[in-house]
Amino acid sequence: MIFHRYSLFLFVGILLLASVSYGQWAVVPVNHPVYPFLERMETKGLISGYFDATLPLDEGQICQFLNQLDNSKTALTAVDRGWLLYFRKEFWEWDWGTHPESHQISGWQNARKIGFLQWLKVGNFWKRSHDWFSGYGDNYAWTVNPILRVDYAHDDNYDHTIWRRTSGLSFRMVWHSRIGLFFRFHDTTEQGNGPYYNRNQVFNDRYGYIGPLLGDDFTYYDCTDYGIHFRWGRIHLEAGKWQNRWGPGLYGHLLLSDEGTSFDQIRLKVDISDWGQITALTGALKQYPPVGDTLYLSSTGQFRVVEMSKFISAHRIDVKPFPTFELGFSEMVVYADRGMVLGYLIPLNLYFSAQHYYGDQDNVMWAVDAKFTGIRGARCYGEFLIDDLTISKLGTSFWGNKLAGLVGGWWTDPVGLPNMSVGTELALIRPYVYIHQFAENLPTHWTRPLGHWSPPNSLTWTIGGTYQPVRSIELSVRFDYQKQGVNTDSLNVGSDPYFPHRLSDPEDVSFLAGNIHESQSMSVSISWEFLPRFHAMVLGGKRSEPLGDSKWIQAGFYLNF
Repeated sequence: MIFHRYSLFLFVGILLLASVSYGQWAVVPVNHPVYPFLERMETKGLISGYFDATLPLDEGQICQFLNQLDNSKTALTAVDRGWLLYFRKEFWEWDWGTHPESHQISGWQNARKIGFLQWLKVGNFWKRSHDWFSGYGDNYAWTVNPILRVDYAHDDNYDHTIWRRTSGLSFRMVWHSRIGLFFRFHDTTEQGNGPYYNRNQVFNDRYGYIGPLLGDDFTYYDCTDYGIHFRWGRIHLEAGKWQNRWGPGLYGHLLLSDEGTSFDQIRLKVDISDWGQITALTGALKQYPPVGDTLYLSSTGQFRVVEMSKFISAHRIDVKPFPTFELGFSEMVVYADRGMVLGYLIPLNLYFSAQHYYGDQDNVMWAVDAKFTGIRGARCYGEFLIDDLTISKLGTSFWGNKLAGLVGGWWTDPVGLPNMSVGTELALIRPYVYIHQFAENLPTHWTRPLGHWSPPNSLTWTIGGTYQPVRSIELSVRFDYQKQGVNTDSLNVGSDPYFPHRLSDPEDVSFLAGNIHESQSMSVSISWEFLPRFHAMVLGGKRSEPLGDSKWIQAGFYLNF
């Protein structure tokens, strides 16, 4: 009942805000190529006020940063100018005021305008816009685009070649300058590693529900992101389902990352000024394996398990005391067994104190991060996570001091080589980080972690780089090295997220204690956008693990995926 009561209050608040809001846009997914582009521009000193440690942004914010580049076009490389034009065509619906000439028409509308035979020439379909279908008027604008994917993957760890076929649809709309909304749906059928009985047979499991898992030669999974956005001055209120990414990391994030699938949430963001912002969200997570708290027999004679509820609340403050120096402070709590509670819904409340009031059974974590871009063309950053802490035992190997750290650097156009970026990152995660005494309070959603992709009690070092000879072609290379201390048959060293500390386990656990497992992987990829939003990609690599070496390759064709 608590959940339903607060949901009603939030819904009424959204409607009231919509009645007085203006200038609305949809959320831009965290894996969109506009974010690496804006990071490059900020590192070069060409845009300001960009808080890339709190993503996603909405399309209106994206356009504000693109507009800043209008006065810096002479400082852009040919590839950067190509990206700027590309994003102008993509976000034309959301930038009427500054660029009225951006009123574009979609591919099918262009067919009627210039004639069908002329339209058949390659390039005419997307000459004025990258959207397949779109429309606009005095009070609205909308776009509709198909989503397609056909790819295959061969991995020595699988018995067969994996084939995946994906189809779907994306829709964006702004209406009456008050409401912005979007949805993005795609459904995938996978075959090749059957008969499918469990999730670990699925290639790269980063999804929600997967089924059927009944021993068929195929399985399927879908993903739907959606949202509605309101803005009132400096206040943004959004409700929907999408991924989040908090922190300045290039290859990973300690507190909240896009490692897993999206989750339902309500997000509030307040732009204090160009030097600061506050972000708060609350959402629902999925516990896996599921935990049921009620079992009953339905009227049709079928058993049904009512699964335990699981929620997340998080808030974050970004500040820029100097234009080239950014600080972020975050707090997050994961809790279950009950509905949403008021103490975790207040954006500026201290979750650590609130959890004591609720019985000290929830999972609270903190993070602080920093980024410096004072050297043009380069940035350095760091993030520090506190999962649990006993101050009196700082400097010891006490298992309850669950800390993690991440440092890295990024260099764009190194030694005068344009359109190239290189970076390196080191992540250190102490024993028992991300592990909680109650499994339902683990910082996970379905089968993936909310935080860093590396396991507890591990060291991970990553080096990578990208190069674009032209805007439509990207070459990338990445190397990962990981060392982890793993539990033994007789010793728990805090390496398994589902194996918490017991009273019989030692009080002191050194970093990387246990059996040492080392792994290395090297990957190379090439992506070619041969037509707007049509991509062909080949990705391959080799990994070395305690169980042996293996190779893998993936290739496919993608449209708006």
